[in-house]
Amino acid sequence: MPPVRACAAGILYPRMQTETDARRAVGRLAWAALGWIALVAFLDTFAIVPVLAPYAKRALQATDAQAGLTLGIYSLANLLANFYSGVLIDRFGRRVPMALSLWAAGVLIALYPLATTPELLMALRVLHGATGAVFVPALFALVAKDPSVELTVDLVENAALAMGNFGGYPPLLAAWAPFLLFALVGEYGKRNRASAMGSAGALIGLVALLGPPIGGIVARDYGEPALFGGVAALMLIGGVAALLVQDPPRTGQAQASLHPREALRL
Repeated sequence: MPPVRACAAGILYPRMQTETDARRAVGRLAWAALGWIALVAFLDTFAIVPVLAPYAKRALQATDAQAGLTLGIYSLANLLANFYSGVLIDRFGRRVPMALSLWAAGVLIALYPLATTPELLMALRVLHGATGAVFVPALFALVAKDPSVELTVDLVENAALAMGNFGGYPPLLAAWAPFLLFALVGEYGKRNRASAMGSAGALIGLVALLGPPIGGIVARDYGEPALFGGVAALMLIGGVAALLVQDPPRTGQAQASLHPREALRL
């Protein structure tokens, strides 16, 4: 058991007596870490995007076209970076690339208020979109493969079920993803897994309704820089949380299956 995760589990669960208890505690810690990462991974989309275009027009005197491009260029960069992200994650693991990308995203979001022109803000959005292409796939890959997670959910024998349930918890409610997943699996188990996945996925619409108003309220009451700074801080904490999750062992075939340069040929 890695010392960092074992120490964190010992602090949170001091009454552990056996190795099994310790491993289960690490599993619960992994679920909490992944829940937090899921929260911050989608927070920039639902909380920042609705206020970003008005901010660019008011603070940076951006035109309508520039404001729209500021929003859309993130998705374009994210799309292009996804051609490489999966290959890089397979070659170098999930945990460290996810932590580095979350830290990079946090720094980039913190730089948003320092942009003095629409072009600078667009450049930050391009880099931000590229980082998002790393930590989101890494998150789902860890949910599917982390052995410590499987120890805490005995009824979840299908990794696809874990990914499907966990992927349905964007901002706010994502923080409760571990507990909601336990409840859904405990209630339905193998009897109705499709219903459990559907119930979890139905939360997406509710989260999509809650994220933009909360971002708008924070921006209205405290200003957009405060919103950017708050989201950036959460991303940095998410990078630390990523280090608490075990990276599954990789086979030699997985590490050598595809070189990053070959991704353009796909």
